Amino acid sequence: MGFLDWFTKRGNRTTPQARWLEIDDFGRFYHLFVNGDNSNFRFCNEQAYSIAKNLLEVYNPIDIIAERVSSAEFFIKNAKGERVDIEYLPTNLSRLVNKPNPLQNLQALIYNIVFSELASGASYLYPVFATKAQSTELISSIYCIEPTNITANYKRRVDDSFLIKNLSELVDYWNVTHFNTKKIDADKIKVFVDNVFDFDKMEVQSPLIATGRNIDNLIAVYSARYNVYVKNGASGLLARKQAPDADMQQFYQDGEMRQKMINEMNNTDGIIGHKNFIAISSVPLEFIKTLGTIQELEPFAETEADALAILGVYGVSPFLTPQSKNTTFTNQADAEKALWQNHIIPRAKEMCNKLNEIYFLKDYTFDVDFSAVQVLQTSRSEEVETDLKEIELYKQLKELGIDNKEILSKWEN
Repeated sequence: MGFLDWFTKRGNRTTPQARWLEIDDFGRFYHLFVNGDNSNFRFCNEQAYSIAKNLLEVYNPIDIIAERVSSAEFFIKNAKGERVDIEYLPTNLSRLVNKPNPLQNLQALIYNIVFSELASGASYLYPVFATKAQSTELISSIYCIEPTNITANYKRRVDDSFLIKNLSELVDYWNVTHFNTKKIDADKIKVFVDNVFDFDKMEVQSPLIATGRNIDNLIAVYSARYNVYVKNGASGLLARKQAPDADMQQFYQDGEMRQKMINEMNNTDGIIGHKNFIAISSVPLEFIKTLGTIQELEPFAETEADALAILGVYGVSPFLTPQSKNTTFTNQADAEKALWQNHIIPRAKEMCNKLNEIYFLKDYTFDVDFSAVQVLQTSRSEEVETDLKEIELYKQLKELGIDNKEILSKWEN
């Protein structure tokens, strides 16, 4: 029993916790089943951004929205509302619109802003100035800092938190990791809270909090799948089979049959001469399967509801993701159009206001054009049909003595 005692004795070393074990007829240990890894993942708000970057079911809807917002055509217009081509803008503004920082163009910057807001609940923008003065002409670069690389050091005292105009008024300074750790004044970081700020925990809440249990389940399923591939050990056990005719007794009385079996095995089986390498036993054996399989776990069926719950938080239809099994051209087009109308367009227009602020624009403003988005463009036949209906409506109003010129205003000029 000395070997068995090693597993049950107490001491400083870490030993496996036995779930159950088997002892042979002589009291000797020959089987031990141990508990698996006891560490359980639990979703927390601080990890929301990292989870969104690493868990496909979370990444998909966020990427879908961020990619479409950043793909819209953002441009600059002057005080008169006229569009200004980039080559006619002031030199520094033109440079920043083309490339806000050495590593990104405007589209990539917008993508990062949207992704950060959808994943963590806020975005953190840092316009870098060459001097202490702040104006468009003095901006060196504009960065969107990842939520995992910025930490707020809040003030110990705020006279009245209900009177603050932005989050920075609660912050003493920011610790930012950008190659190395840098302390940045509170007012130098532009913070756009897209969700809710929890004054109790002093943190911005991620929209993913609502799906915390779903994310926990996804992580558990992925862990189980990983264990099947990597940590499952032996595929089964060989055990003595209990049979009424055990130990090949049926062949002992038939000497001729027994000899034929021996000759066949000597001719075909062995370990040299390109023979079959097998093992034989005069004791009947049975195979006990212990290996869990992916098919038995059915991971995708298990996580389908969790993936749909995450899509629901962001208002993304499953027809736009790989999860959908019944996607057709029609329902995909309808889902795409609804996403643009309900989420992408409002967020893109709000993005213009944020860009105006981080670019410190005065005589110019950002705007966005959706005319190149194919799914939003009605076909010519639909447009003609709509026009004819409006003309007929106008004719009927005229007959009733109602002169509604708004209907025909679209054809003016």
